[in-house]
Amino acid sequence: MDFESHREKLFLTAYRMTGSVSDAEDLVQDTYLRISLADASMIDCPEAYLMTTLTRLCIDHLRRAQTVRRAYAGKWLPEPLPTADLATPERRAEARDMLSMAFLVLLERLSPTERAVYVLREAFDYSYREIAAVVEKNEAACRQIFSRARSRIGDPGRRSDVDGAAHRRLLQDLVDTCETGDLPALESLLTADIVLTSDGGSDVKTAPNPIFARTPVARFLLGLVGKLEGSLAPAPVEANGAPALLLHQNGQPICLASLELRDGRISAIRLHLNRDKIGAAVQAARLN
Repeated sequence: MDFESHREKLFLTAYRMTGSVSDAEDLVQDTYLRISLADASMIDCPEAYLMTTLTRLCIDHLRRAQTVRRAYAGKWLPEPLPTADLATPERRAEARDMLSMAFLVLLERLSPTERAVYVLREAFDYSYREIAAVVEKNEAACRQIFSRARSRIGDPGRRSDVDGAAHRRLLQDLVDTCETGDLPALESLLTADIVLTSDGGSDVKTAPNPIFARTPVARFLLGLVGKLEGSLAPAPVEANGAPALLLHQNGQPICLASLELRDGRISAIRLHLNRDKIGAAVQAARLN
C-alpha cells in the first residue's frame, strides 16, 4: 500500500477532527503503524481502510481530550495551520472554507461522533452508507447525526471571496492603532458586535472568556499592548487559508493574530497566545 499518497488527506481529516496540528500528525502516524501490521490481502480499498482507521482513532482521541479541554485554563482555540504552501486555487479555496479557524471553532460544538459524521459528509461528500461503515452505526442514525450536527453549527458560510489585500491591511491597521493607543481610531476598525477570543493556556494570563462589543474589545487590546515592553514586530503569515500576523517581542514570537471581516470592518479577533500552539506557524514563517 502506498501510504504516502494518502498522507495529506489523512492529515487534513485528523486536523479537522481534532483542531490540533500536533495531534493530527500523531494520529496519522498511529494509522500508519496499524496499517503496517494489517494483512494487505484482506484490504479491498486502501483509502477506505485508512480513513476508517484514522477516523476511529480520532473519535477515541476526542473522547479523551474532552476532559482535558474542559479543564483548560481559559478559552481553548484550535491550533493554527500554516497554509501558504497550498498552491492551487482549489486547495486555497478549500482552506478558506473547510479549514478556516471560524469553521474549526464551530466544530468544537459537536460531540466526537457528530464531528466525524459532519466532516466526512461535508468535507469529503461521503455517502451515508460509507459513513455508517466508518462510525459503526446504521445509515438512518448517521442521517440524524448529520442533521443534528448541522443544526448545532448553523451556516458556517464560505470565505472564498475574502479580499486578501484588505485582510492584510486591516491586520496592519489593527497593530498600528493598538501601538499608538488611539481608541477612536481603533474602534473605527471594528464592527459594533465584534467578538475577541484569546487563548493563553496555563502560561499566559489573558481574558478567560470572549469579549463582546466594540469599546470593550478596543480597551482590552490597548490594555494588552500597554503591558508589553517595547514595540510589536509583526510578521505576515497565512494560517487556515487567511492572512494572519505573527507578533514578536524582543525577537521572540508571542502571539498569532487572525481576523474575520464583515463589510470592511473586523467582526472577530482571535489571539493565540499559547506558545505551544503557534509552533507550526513559527516554523513556517522561518522557512519562508
